[in-house]
Amino acid sequence: SRKSFLVQNFSIMSSYLHRVFYDKSMPIFPRFKRLHDLFYRPFPVPKNESSRINYLVNCLTPILKKVYITNIFFELFIDIKRIIPDLKLDDIEGDSDIEKFIALVCLDDYSNERKARLYDMFSTNNPLATNRIYEMKKNYSDARNILKLIENHEQKVQWQLKRIYRCRNEIVHS
Repeated sequence: SRKSFLVQNFSIMSSYLHRVFYDKSMPIFPRFKRLHDLFYRPFPVPKNESSRINYLVNCLTPILKKVYITNIFFELFIDIKRIIPDLKLDDIEGDSDIEKFIALVCLDDYSNERKARLYDMFSTNNPLATNRIYEMKKNYSDARNILKLIENHEQKVQWQLKRIYRCRNEIVHS
């Protein structure tokens, strides 16, 4: 039936995209090559989609926004660990260091620890890190703010994908 075709097709596309973005066993260049192939390789587009790019954007966007917040915190965590290699997170609740770091930055329960471990260390010698932590605390402590940030990110991802596809079409068809 048509519905099973759409579900199966979306499933195939999403599993392919998942491998493109999350298969860490493959070097980065072949992963970009796979993404590049999506724009060139023909694949069936459901009839209810207005265009190939809309279908591609609808498939890619959920995958790209899935790890958006985690990636932001992970990048900040790596930067902070580079500045403070001996940052202790043992007394903070969480299963992994990144979860403990997110709790330290966002939860009000750890405001004293955040001030002592992060703000006081950066206030004089690294105001950029202090500001990044402050912005993360402000943006990710409230569910409404998080939802708004994800929606904004989703819109930007859609714009970028459409921009990439437009540029691709200009190159190919010129």
